[in-house]
Amino acid sequence: MTDLNAWIDAADKSCPLRIERSEWDDPVLLLGGTDWSLSVTAPWRIVRGYIMRVGAYDESAKAIAANLIGERVTRFRVLDNSSSLDIGVTISSGDELQVFCASKHENWVLRVPAQATMAFVPAS
Repeated sequence: MTDLNAWIDAADKSCPLRIERSEWDDPVLLLGGTDWSLSVTAPWRIVRGYIMRVGAYDESAKAIAANLIGERVTRFRVLDNSSSLDIGVTISSGDELQVFCASKHENWVLRVPAQATMAFVPAS
């Protein structure tokens, strides 16, 4: 298995990345732009500091996801600890998209310039 921390650190060097596409069509969140994309089928939320702005299953999720268009991804990181498959995506607005892999059916796929595409799926 590839070391997620090392790969995310390498992906982070691609930032900033302009968000040209952002769609929430339950159960898939798609973000992307020129030469990069993030596809999420895991639970997610958008936070600003300690305030949760929206969760994947909130009524306003579709509208808030659409409002990410025009922003930039400024950072990728692994949440919590090195054994986690959970990631954080910092947005230029000050928000952070947090993605949580809790089962083998919940995953994310990230493609950034000059890096291999990375798909993380929890082991069964």
